[in-house]
Amino acid sequence: LQIAKDMILPRHSYQDHELEQFLRVAIIQNRTGFVKKLLDSEADMKHYLTYKELQSLFNTMDMKSQTIGKVLLTRAENKYEGVVTLKLIGKFMEEIIEGSYRSPLAHAGFDYEAMKDTVLECPYDIMVVFACIMQFHEMALLFWSRCKEPIVSGLIAAKINWYLSEFESNKLACDEDNAEALMNQGFEFEKMACSVMSECYKKFDKKDW
Repeated sequence: LQIAKDMILPRHSYQDHELEQFLRVAIIQNRTGFVKKLLDSEADMKHYLTYKELQSLFNTMDMKSQTIGKVLLTRAENKYEGVVTLKLIGKFMEEIIEGSYRSPLAHAGFDYEAMKDTVLECPYDIMVVFACIMQFHEMALLFWSRCKEPIVSGLIAAKINWYLSEFESNKLACDEDNAEALMNQGFEFEKMACSVMSECYKKFDKKDW
């Protein structure tokens, strides 16, 4: 982390595309401290995260060894290409929320080819999903602290962790510690989302609801 501080503090030394490349590498390598330092040093997530880059990030997971990678790959439109599309991610999100959530990524009007170079309006919200799927818990917490819709994002994150916990528990070679950790992480996100909801309620008179 100290190396990251030394590298990133002199902001004028780097171009925007260089900071964005640092950010990509730090995200993929699960370097939460480095990611935070980059974001605090004016690396712009809103400028960096296009739909094309988001899909690229999801496809950095090891499809053969990561639990969720295996799950998503079995649902891929073309299993032989081994590509996890954003549409697939959207459908996965809708499935684990069990009908109470509509993902714009799964919407019939979402055209990846037409929008791939478009930046996301709420990049941190979807990056919470990415970090949870990759099981980068500390990074998911960082992104959640900056997201636009903390209640929705927190509840989706909880559901993803619980889904992964159940999936892990049902494996023949179950990692019980990991399954328990995922379950507890889900409860942590649920608690944070409910806390935000409670704070919102306190800020308004009941007559306004």
